[in-house]
Order: sequence, then C-alpha cells, then structure tokens
Amino acid sequence: MSFSQDDQDYSNGNQYVISRYDGGEYIGEIISDDGREILIITQSIGKIYIRKSMISSIKKIENGEITYDEDYKATGPFTTRYYFTNNALPIKKNENYAMINLFGPEIQLSVTNSTSVGIMASWIASPIGVVLKQQLLSKNTFHLSLGTIMGTSGYIEQGSIFGGLHWLTATFGDRSTNISFSGGVGYMKWPSAQNSSIMNNQRRIGENYGYNFYDESHPYYVPENPYDTTTTSYNSIWGWGGYYGYDRREQALREELYATNYYSNFNTEIFQFKDFQLASLFSISAITPIGKKASFIFDSMIISRNKKQLSYTGVREVDIDYTVYNTLTGLDDQYDQTILVGTDPVISDDTYNHTTLIFMPAVRFSKSFEKHSRYRLLVLLIFMN
Repeated sequence: MSFSQDDQDYSNGNQYVISRYDGGEYIGEIISDDGREILIITQSIGKIYIRKSMISSIKKIENGEITYDEDYKATGPFTTRYYFTNNALPIKKNENYAMINLFGPEIQLSVTNSTSVGIMASWIASPIGVVLKQQLLSKNTFHLSLGTIMGTSGYIEQGSIFGGLHWLTATFGDRSTNISFSGGVGYMKWPSAQNSSIMNNQRRIGENYGYNFYDESHPYYVPENPYDTTTTSYNSIWGWGGYYGYDRREQALREELYATNYYSNFNTEIFQFKDFQLASLFSISAITPIGKKASFIFDSMIISRNKKQLSYTGVREVDIDYTVYNTLTGLDDQYDQTILVGTDPVISDDTYNHTTLIFMPAVRFSKSFEKHSRYRLLVLLIFMN
C-alpha cells in the first residue's frame, strides 16, 4: 500500500484516522505526503511524522463519526474483550495475542478482519477448548457478533467429557467506550456415571433414599426424637468458621443405609447422577476510560439452569441407634429412633431453577499496545427457586 500527493487529495481542515500495522491509531489533519512519510498535526502534541511503511490505512472522519478528541487512540486486540466475556468488535488482522489467566493460558489468532480463532486451556492442558468469533455486522457504533467455544476434558477421562457455549453479542460504542449485551446457551455431556467421577457434585440429582433433617416441608422430614431429653444431640467439631455441629442421628441413619460407602464422593449406590446439562447464559458488560492508561470494566454473567429432582415411590422404616452428649452429666446417653425414608427413586418431571450471578468489576492498565494488566473483584451470587 502506498500513498502520495499525486493520488490522494487531503483537503485542508479534514480529520483522518491513520491506522498503523501495530494497531495504533493517530487522529489529526494531514499536512503533507511525500510518498515516504506523512506529516499530521494533532491537538495536543502538534506535528508528527509517520513513515508510510508503518501505515495500514488512512480513513477520513465524517461528521459525527468520532465524538472524542484523543490524539492517539490505542486499539489493539484487548479492546475486543472485557474480563471474561467479549464484545462484538473484531480482532483485526495481525492483532494476534496471548493471555495468562488464573486457570490457564489463552491464544487468539485473527484469520480475517472479522474472524478469529483461539485456543484456551488449563495449566495442565486439560480441559482444552477451541474459540471462534465471527463479526456479523458493524455499522457506525453498532456491532453484532457470534461466538462459540467447544471443549473437551482432553486427556482426562480420555476426552469423554465435552461441552459447548454459543452466544450472540450486540455492542454499542467504540473500542474505548462501549456496552455489550450477550445471550446464548451452554451444555455439558458426561459419560455414563459408572465411568467418570469428574464434577460429581454438579452431576448429582439426589440420594437413592429420601430424607431431610432440616426442611419440615420435605415429604420425608425427620423430626426430633421425642424421647431425647438431653440438652444437645450435636457433636462440636472445629471448622474454618469456628465450632459447628452435625446431627449424630443423621450420621447413624447414613451408616445404616449405606454403611461406610457413604463417605465415597462418587458412588452410584448412594446417588443418582445426570449425564447432560443445558443452561441459558446472559451477560451485560461495559468499559470506559478513567485515565490515559486505565479503563474501568464491568463484566457480568448470569447462568440459569433447570435441575432435575427425584421422587420416591416406596417407603422404608429404618431403626437407628445413636448417642447424645449430655451437657449436664458430661456423658453420652444412648437413644434409638424409627425413621421413615423414601425408596425406589425416579427422576421427576418437576425441576427447580438454579441461577448463578457473577459480577466482575475490574480495572485494566495499558502498559503498551502489546501488554495489558487487569485487576478484578469477583462477586458470586446464587439463587435457587
């Protein structure tokens, strides 16, 4: 690409955006062009010579197209994303970048000015995923893009666990100040329960026996033992938050139902597991400058999913024996109780909604075009209906 005074007419008074191959942009009036370099004048630092070999494009600014007056606008690949989510602005060609996150590295490569592909993984290279982003529309300050992440567990579980996330993003604004709204779906598929213990807490639907010591509305609520006349039926155990207790009756019931198998984190004799989960995802994110080198980022994500429940078609009486510490005598008293528990579980048609809200306010510091640092505060809220 070359520019000269012979084939370019830079009318006096017009403002231009001069984009460099390194992603930077100068905004100003072009004074001269001798074929090797151009001379521009900016508002704050005056005249600047730029070599033509460094320039990727020169674009005339139309009235109302740019509403700010910075002399140097740092674009670059990091302006295409917030902390975790992304906006609809594209990664321009030759603006490839790498990131180091807490969970692992990430690499993004621009295929064209509107298409990018990337790889993200944990520090042990599993799980690992492929990221695709395609800009669909860009008109003035409105941008629209489609994003996809497809991943597997890698060498963990021989890649038998896989999932995906697909979303649409609408962005209003430019690279320095914008707000984005995103919505999409995510899913995860596990192998059969007997073959995998990955994310077993997320996969659990419920226990094979139905009971509850705390919720009186539960169909198999276990009431207090009416014959228990001691002052406490709890063991005091030291935890991170100080002393907490657990009901000795609950421990006795679990040992009666499951013997010692209950202490296994993943056991199909105790729990019912799912092999597929679908979720809806939404996000609202924004960025605005708070100085020459810093920008404030607000990032968020809302994850909503319906979780399955178990219903029990049978009933079983269970006799338990347990001890209770008597604070008056300092001794353990022996008690017994008959408890009704649900049996023969089936997956119910009824589900309950589980919604997670994640807020990630952050500050990004631009050390240079190639280097950016981000510091964020994570706020996590969980709602279950």
